[in-house]
Amino acid sequence: MITGLVGCGNKSDGAAKEKDLKVGMVTDAGTIVDKSFNQGTWEGIKKAQTDLKIDANYLKPSGTTEADYMKEIGNLYDTGYKFIVTPGFKFETAVFKAQDKYKDAKFVILDGNPHSGDFKPVVADNTVAIFFAEQETGFLAGVATALQLKEGELGFIGGMEIPA
Repeated sequence: MITGLVGCGNKSDGAAKEKDLKVGMVTDAGTIVDKSFNQGTWEGIKKAQTDLKIDANYLKPSGTTEADYMKEIGNLYDTGYKFIVTPGFKFETAVFKAQDKYKDAKFVILDGNPHSGDFKPVVADNTVAIFFAEQETGFLAGVATALQLKEGELGFIGGMEIPA
């Protein structure tokens, strides 16, 4: 994500104010200390704040609906945060609407694709969808476990059900 932030900086005059870039984040149902997507995303933004001298802020919606997410995206936008990061697939329909409503803003959606509810991805020019290869890390973890497990059974605990 840091690479994406660097690429969005203003290079037009070389003497631009360091805090010209305002990066906002909307959390999902979790907090920024959830040891998951929200925390990892916020830590990346905070690192960019330290390294790149950006202005950073996050908002936690009151609920988990598309309308709740859109409200906080709008609140960030209205206060000048036009680079907005959303952590996870729960933001897919909200980012789909936001990328069209706020054409002069930039959006990053982690582990999801904007869509209208039909799961047909529509990633506008002002949006980047970043995916992790969970299946590859899961496969490698399975192979490593199988190599270590000589006999017996293996248990697995997953996080939550995610639409396929």
